[in-house]
Amino acid sequence: MKKDEKIKNYKEWMKSKEAKKNLKKGFIKSGVPLELNVRKNFSDRKYTVSEYRYKDRDEDTDVWRQLDILARKFIDGYMIDDYVDVKIELNLLIECKHSSSKDFFVFRTKNVGNVTDIPIILSGHSLLIPYNFIEFKKFPLVDNVREVDVSKPFVKDKRNYNDKITNYACHQLVGAMQHLVNSRYEMARDEYRTIRNWLPKDFRQQYNDFIQETPKITQGGLQIVPRIAKEGFFRDAYKKTKKDHFSRIRYLYPSNYYSIELCLPILVIDDVNGLIDVLPNKTETEVIHRFKDLGYCLYFFTSQNPDKYKMVFKKSFICPIFICNFRYLPKLITDIETVIKKIAKKSREHLKSSPWLLLMQFIDPPKIFDW
Repeated sequence: MKKDEKIKNYKEWMKSKEAKKNLKKGFIKSGVPLELNVRKNFSDRKYTVSEYRYKDRDEDTDVWRQLDILARKFIDGYMIDDYVDVKIELNLLIECKHSSSKDFFVFRTKNVGNVTDIPIILSGHSLLIPYNFIEFKKFPLVDNVREVDVSKPFVKDKRNYNDKITNYACHQLVGAMQHLVNSRYEMARDEYRTIRNWLPKDFRQQYNDFIQETPKITQGGLQIVPRIAKEGFFRDAYKKTKKDHFSRIRYLYPSNYYSIELCLPILVIDDVNGLIDVLPNKTETEVIHRFKDLGYCLYFFTSQNPDKYKMVFKKSFICPIFICNFRYLPKLITDIETVIKKIAKKSREHLKSSPWLLLMQFIDPPKIFDW
């Protein structure tokens, strides 16, 4: 087949060894085999796997972008007083990156200040035991990534010592998370409004009277009712009418269960690209002690525009994102699920001892988006 010859029918190029060879090279370069392998990895572990389309708030256009994978799985489930089925779902947003030449060198950090809490909560904010980043401190923490082609000198050529691939992928993940959180919020807002309207009018009026009459405190420049007072109101209401309220909630939910949804971002690099831990020397004579195959880590990604991703960054400017060499992905999935199950167990115990929090979630959801 000549270089300038155009192929008009797929049956023509299917007969060309050269065309098929070029296509394979192109797919490998674009990371398609990596993405397919990552998909299979999650599917084999009972995750529901799909692509995820989102609009990036950092761009003025209305263009929809595509993230490689959204993997979803129920981690835990239980009933509240035999009326409401609660399930805890893990959502993993995953971007896959292949490099034909570069390895990823990471530098550790012990500074965990001003880091947004993970996992990101998509729904069920009132139903979770308060947790923070400390749950994930067991993972290697890094704040600096450098991509290097070790076959070339990189001291004089700065183009061979940057974080271009990592930064772009993390930007994609943050944009997708922002869109996912926002879409879940919009969905929950409509569902909560329907449930509130179906609850007895006298109950809704009692709550309005309670809000008006309860002494307020100042928080963030606003006059609000203390949370402990609200919990007391819903606890008393639940004890009096739990069957009526919970049966209405169960009737109104189309899925017959309520989801507590959690989200984590993962950047997966190909197994031919090393994720290398740069270990410093304790002495000043030699700065670098040695290099170690790390496998996976939690990278403190700093966005240039955190204000445009407030649902992800909240009041911080650092979002932790997992980076994982594909070869170590099964181990990372296991470790992530272990932490999520720990959070889920605490939530189960918390909600079973305080089931009125479900009423509070619907009637008075936390103002998590009014920063």
